[in-house]
Amino acid sequence: MIFFPDQVGTKNLNWFVFNQNKVLLTLLNGRNERNNKSETLRKDINLMLHLLEIAAAPKEIITKYKLINKNLSLIHEQKESENKLDEEEQKKFIDYNDLLKIRNKLYNDWVESYENLTIKNKNDINTRNKNIKSLLLSFYSLFPPLRNEGLNLKEIVTNKQKRDR
Repeated sequence: MIFFPDQVGTKNLNWFVFNQNKVLLTLLNGRNERNNKSETLRKDINLMLHLLEIAAAPKEIITKYKLINKNLSLIHEQKESENKLDEEEQKKFIDYNDLLKIRNKLYNDWVESYENLTIKNKNDINTRNKNIKSLLLSFYSLFPPLRNEGLNLKEIVTNKQKRDR
């Protein structure tokens, strides 16, 4: 959504610096109308802060946005610290160590199954399913939590695909 269509294409940030209060008010109203979380607003204000720094805005303006950003961060941290699992979430919760035990069992089952295959039945569907389950659980339990973690992963189905890479 474009809040200030008359400024599209403007390369000079002077307008932004001179009208930062108007931009902030428009941003607050827009986030409120869409019922966005305070963390979303904090990220928007952080972007505004960076733009103001790039535009060499006066120190007072930059300090104002740093304070707003810091206070929104504190509010978010406080909400997160109060976040507790409800009864249903507690029932479904799996401890990380238990999850690793399940993952290791799946992996070991797959290795054992794979090692016992003969050349004729290397494409055994049960062994392949064990491998997929092991990979999926490994993927979700061992990878660090990154936004783009699996976007570029591709499944190799045949040996020809492997050679083509």
